[in-house]
Amino acid sequence: MRILMVLAGVGLTALLLAISLASPFFPSPFSLSIVRAEDDHGDYRSLATHIGIGTGEISGNIDETSLFFDVDYFAFETRRGAKYTFVLDLVSITDANLTVIDSVDRGAGVAEGQTMTWSGDQKQVEWVARTSDTYYLEVYGAQGAPDGPVFLGSY
Repeated sequence: MRILMVLAGVGLTALLLAISLASPFFPSPFSLSIVRAEDDHGDYRSLATHIGIGTGEISGNIDETSLFFDVDYFAFETRRGAKYTFVLDLVSITDANLTVIDSVDRGAGVAEGQTMTWSGDQKQVEWVARTSDTYYLEVYGAQGAPDGPVFLGSY
């Protein structure tokens, strides 16, 4: 039985390799088109768009992607003990989330001590940096209901 499983795995790998090698010459029904957000600030911390504090407004867009919804990451340098205020203007998106994410040294969680307020079409996050390091802002569309669609649009 174990030999059959190994042979099946090898056969499947060979089939996928053959399809991928033939794809430049023949259209394949197995090829997936990947849709990316036009602004693409980076869907992961490692691909974050670096921003300077106090440099002004940066626009973005929460767009549909192939498997998940779009998340935009922004990297910024902090000074321990400094208070930071970030404002998210909801331009055409109904609702979006703005969260400060820990530096790589502190882990992948939400940075402690941030407070969020919402007034009209603006969300504001205030936070005091616990260390001098590179932290991240995460912007993503909110969900209208627990099982509803994610809001899309510009901010």
